[in-house]
Amino acid sequence: MFAATIIKPGNVVTPEVLANLSTAGQPLNNAVIPLTNLMSVINCVFPLYRPTCIKEIQLPAMNAGNA
Repeated sequence: MFAATIIKPGNVVTPEVLANLSTAGQPLNNAVIPLTNLMSVINCVFPLYRPTCIKEIQLPAMNAGNA
């Protein structure tokens, strides 16, 4: 049996995301998640004991509409 963890991040800071937010006229402060935060979550999941299953992690930016 295999387990999978779904990580659903919000807008991760990349040049493309920043350009899209700017084009849409959305403020950039707190609208994005630093890549280091996403990597920290991934690094937290990998070393877990194999039978442990985290099914889903949602990681929205706090001022995003879906936070």
